[in-house]
Amino acid sequence: MDKGNEAAVAALEARNWRVDFNENGGTFLEWYSPAGEDYCIESESNDLLRIFEQEREFFDVDEHVELWAESRGKRGVPDSYAVLLDDAKAIEKELEECEREVRNALSLQGK
Repeated sequence: MDKGNEAAVAALEARNWRVDFNENGGTFLEWYSPAGEDYCIESESNDLLRIFEQEREFFDVDEHVELWAESRGKRGVPDSYAVLLDDAKAIEKELEECEREVRNALSLQGK
């Protein structure tokens, strides 16, 4: 792993993300949201900046709440729409902050 990716991985791990690169050049990322959602990102790429740019770009708070709405109060899903909404907003903010931190880590390494 190059130094830019090492710095980016260190920044993500400091934010409690698990980062696994596979032998085929893909990446698996995992993080637990404030409400306990096991938020995972799987990518065929190992370009961490691109992964977070795309995830942030396509993440939609309303769609995320809708995804969990029918499961409210079951299997560990919070029963409150307010909690689901706050958690989705926290995920969106986390994605934005991770994108910024990965960009900063790579720019410090001259990438």
